Amino acid sequence: MSAAAPDSPEVDRLTDEWASLRIEYARLIDLADVHDRTASMPRPIGPSTGDPKVELADRSGAMLDELEHLKETEKLKRQEPISTPSFHALADEVTASSRRVYELGAELNELGEESETGEETIEDVERTA
Repeated sequence: MSAAAPDSPEVDRLTDEWASLRIEYARLIDLADVHDRTASMPRPIGPSTGDPKVELADRSGAMLDELEHLKETEKLKRQEPISTPSFHALADEVTASSRRVYELGAELNELGEESETGEETIEDVERTA
């Protein structure tokens, strides 16, 4: 950037690229963090293979993690100039995260149906992760 003339289109382009790289780096760090927290949790598509209450507690924790990621990504997107490459990259991640939230919601519903009615709450159940 120091080689480009001040206030030149090249400086603007490099500034945009630098911002995009920072955003992508932050996004990847967030994704790695969510992955690390949820990697050990099985994610069944069909009926559960273990205790539905434990799996329900695990998925509920994953839902809270994904919602936090969604919220943080949307906050980052709101700070970007509209329709820039970095704005679109964050918008794509918001869409992907929203889909993961929807999928987790469907899993939570299925696991809730499989769980026996009782007095304990999700907070009472010991999670595996």
